[in-house]
Formats: sequence, C-alpha cells, structure tokens
Amino acid sequence: MLPSGSSSGCGGWNNVPTDLLCDIQSCLFGADRCYFRLACKAWQSAFSNSNCESDLQLGNVQRNHRFPILVHIGSNSEQVNFFDPVTNSTSSLPSPSLKGTEPVVRCSKHGWLLISSQGSSSELFFLNPFTSERIDLPKMLCHQDGFTFSSPPTSSDCMVICYTVFSTSVNLYSIHRGQYRWNYSSAEKKGTNFKSSYSNPVYHQGLFYIMGMNGNLCIHDPGPRRSTKFMSLPRSPCASIRRAHLLESRGKLLSVFTGPMGRFLRVFELKQTTMAWKEIHNLEDTMLFLSSTSLLSATSSGADISGLGNKVFLDRFSGRDGIFYSLATRKFHTFWSGRNSSDWRDTKEYTYSAWIEPNLEKHTETELRWFPASR
Repeated sequence: MLPSGSSSGCGGWNNVPTDLLCDIQSCLFGADRCYFRLACKAWQSAFSNSNCESDLQLGNVQRNHRFPILVHIGSNSEQVNFFDPVTNSTSSLPSPSLKGTEPVVRCSKHGWLLISSQGSSSELFFLNPFTSERIDLPKMLCHQDGFTFSSPPTSSDCMVICYTVFSTSVNLYSIHRGQYRWNYSSAEKKGTNFKSSYSNPVYHQGLFYIMGMNGNLCIHDPGPRRSTKFMSLPRSPCASIRRAHLLESRGKLLSVFTGPMGRFLRVFELKQTTMAWKEIHNLEDTMLFLSSTSLLSATSSGADISGLGNKVFLDRFSGRDGIFYSLATRKFHTFWSGRNSSDWRDTKEYTYSAWIEPNLEKHTETELRWFPASR
C-alpha cells in the first residue's frame, strides 16, 4: 500500500532519496526520462539541485560502450567533455596528457583521438580521452585539409595519412608506426575539378578514399608503389552542398551531404560496380554520428532502447539538448525538448568536437611508444 498523499503531489514518493531517483533516471530514455523528472514538484526540485545530468562516469561509459559519444575539448583545456546522446547527459574527465597544449581534435577512430596543438604547428599526437593515454607522433605541419588512420595507434600496422588539395594537385603525407619521418607524395589533378571537402579520408579495403566537395573521389594506394588516382562521378549527388562527409559502414562506403543551415541532409551509398552514389532513404537499424571531424556508425539492433535506428546524430545543440536528424520524418529533432524543424537554425555547433567509440583498455609503455625502444 502506498503512503498517504502530500501537498507535493507525489504522496509518500516525495521522500525518495535523490541518489535513487538518479539511478532510476539512468535506466530511462527519451520522453519517459523527461516525464519521470516532471512527475511532481519534489522530484523536479531534487533533479535541479543534483548532479544527475553529469553522471557520465567511466562505469556508465563501459555499460553503454556500444554507442559513440561526443567529445569536446576547449582551447587551453586539460579537461575532456563528454555528451551521451542516448541519455542526453554530459560529464567531464581530467586529462593531464593535454597539459601545455592548445588541443584541436583532427579525427577519431578506434576509441582514439588524433590531436594537433594550436600552439605548435607541428605537434601531433594520439589521445585516449577515457584513460588519458597519449602517443606522440613525429612532428608534422598540421595545416592539412583532413586526417585519418588505418588502425589503433597501438597496432603494429597503424598508418596515419593527411592531405591538402591545391589548385593543380593533391599532396599526401603518410607515416607507419615505428617510422621517424613522414612520407610525401603528390598527385596531379589533371583537370578533374577535384575540390577539397575538408573532410577526413576513409581507410577501406586497403585504400584511402578522399571525397571532394562534389562527391568525386581521390583514391590513394599506400602500398609499395604508392599510387593515387581520381574518380570523377557522372554528376554531383546534390546541389548547394555545405559540407560533405565520408565513412565506412558495414563494409560499404557511405557519404553524407548537408546544405546551408541544414536545409537538407542526404545519405548516399557508393555502388562499387558503377562507381556512382545511390541515395539511401532508410538506414533501418543503422545510426550515424556526424561532426566536423568524425563520422561513425553503429547499429541499434539488439539494444535495450528502441527508436534509435534510421537517425543521424549531430554535434549540434538546442540549449542543452542534442540534435538528431530523422530520415523517416526528414526533420531535425531532440529527444527532450520536442524540437521538430526542417533546418538547424538557432542551434549551436561544437567546433572540433568528435564522436568516439568508448575505449577503456589500458596499454603498456611499449604499446604507447610510436618508435621502437631503441634506434
């Protein structure tokens, strides 16, 4: 039998400890979580005076490791900020490895960030923001259009590549784990009208793919003979493109194009037989996570939470609420404030943020050394 009523509107439930309310809230999602917080005045007051919205600690990261989370590092900061789009919660962790740097996130993959320093145009390093582990790379001019790496930086086969598009050529720099110097190559564009999209390359089936603003491709083979070719497509997938992004998802190459102010967001798949982009109108159980420096995918299949598939989660916020795009409604939404709009006006972008797959694995000193123990 429930306790007798009270003026708070929750009956005896207004005496539930705040810690217990936070634990219950962490198991809820979307509208259910919002309604739970608004059930009565006592609970509203408890949540407003608690740190429940900053409960993304390592234990929760480990529990929800199947979905990427957004990472943002402020300039001159030794703190890493996290946002979990599934629970709409934020948190931060100290990162002593960032001391003395002005970090700029370049790309994210395999649970690692590739970071350059604004204070030094040549400093480049890997960072695991969950463990604060750091791997320094040989110095490199970081004024490049895009970066990526093939495998975890602790792997013996890890290779980093970056590129810059000029009026007549594309310059590429690459380095393998254990090497002390960057390798340089240049490919003449030869009238292909390849314009930089300033997006990161993708490593796919042993090749690096760089996508131009109009959807055409520059394909680099990093093998012993090191070759680069350009692939012009029959036509641009869409007009008035603001940003173009490329990713690999389930063995396929996908692209995401966005228009000015988010007036459109369209997803395409590269058909290898015809080398043409075909638009995808339904991602089914696939979730995409898009920022200016990263584009990741995950599957909602088998998740405890329903309704996550067929969406593109962005690095944009409406107040404190994360924004996502639904391919079903073709609109931008939030799970919390009920936003429903055809563009992303009046939202804030977290520049140089990145989606990352949580990685709590610890490594040995040898694994965290890019060079061999002795030269």
